[in-house]
Amino acid sequence: MRLFWLVFGTGWIPYYFFVKALKVDVFSVEMLLHTLYYFFAGFIILAGWCFYKSKKRIKFLLISIFFIIYIDDLTDYLRGIDVITTEMLIYNLYVLFWGSLSGVTFISYWRRRMEKD
Repeated sequence: MRLFWLVFGTGWIPYYFFVKALKVDVFSVEMLLHTLYYFFAGFIILAGWCFYKSKKRIKFLLISIFFIIYIDDLTDYLRGIDVITTEMLIYNLYVLFWGSLSGVTFISYWRRRMEKD
């Protein structure tokens, strides 16, 4: 669990600099939901991907990631929020990567703990 908190805590440092560089209000409802969609898409879906051996499940996970991201971008577009820039794409990829790395460490800890019990 220490590794998870190390990865999660270390991820805050680049995240802080991304937010400062993009000059976005992280605590607005739109940006908070946007970040949570990407983080938990990486946390749950990509982390689960590394433990599946079936190609059908991997394809399903990738399709569900693209679906979650597409729905988020579509709702932003329909509300009139134009955030698709190169900087925001890099930000989104970072949050997705940070979530997946945190998810991998958490799920590996959880699986090791379940095997002991």
